[in-house]
Amino acid sequence: MRRLMWLALFLLVSTSTLGCAWLRAAEARQLTLDHELTRYVIEKPLDEAWKIALSEDKTFWEVIAGRGLNWEETGRFQARSATETDTDKEADGGVRITKVWFEAEGATAGDGSQIHFFRNSETHVIQKGQSSLVDSSRYRDLEMELAFIKKLDPKAGAAIEAKARSAEEEARNE
Repeated sequence: MRRLMWLALFLLVSTSTLGCAWLRAAEARQLTLDHELTRYVIEKPLDEAWKIALSEDKTFWEVIAGRGLNWEETGRFQARSATETDTDKEADGGVRITKVWFEAEGATAGDGSQIHFFRNSETHVIQKGQSSLVDSSRYRDLEMELAFIKKLDPKAGAAIEAKARSAEEEARNE
């Protein structure tokens, strides 16, 4: 019985350690990507880079985002993708509606440009004819930016990816 208790304790500690290592690695990757992508400047004028970012070629965005994105310009060097909606019925009769869309923002940076991508999400619950917002988020989609840079400038994208992978490995091995 004691052996079983020690084994259970060992497994619990091992699992939590592995979970912590995974979290450290994921955080290290995100921090490195944020740092490197913020520093990276596309060696094209913003007008030219923006046309590539808003490419109407569906396969271009399927490679980058895993989905074909249509972009609508919402301002100067600002664009929004079409909204994807997911609806679920809840056990209490309410309806949960989740909307997701992406935004692109471009800016001149030195002799080049930068384009950042953001993932937006809103969740509404409709209960007895009343709608309420239960969650709203917006975050910079670093993986989408990395995929865009890798498509635009494969050498720079590979270098950024290598730094992120290295940071991830170091954090996992701490």
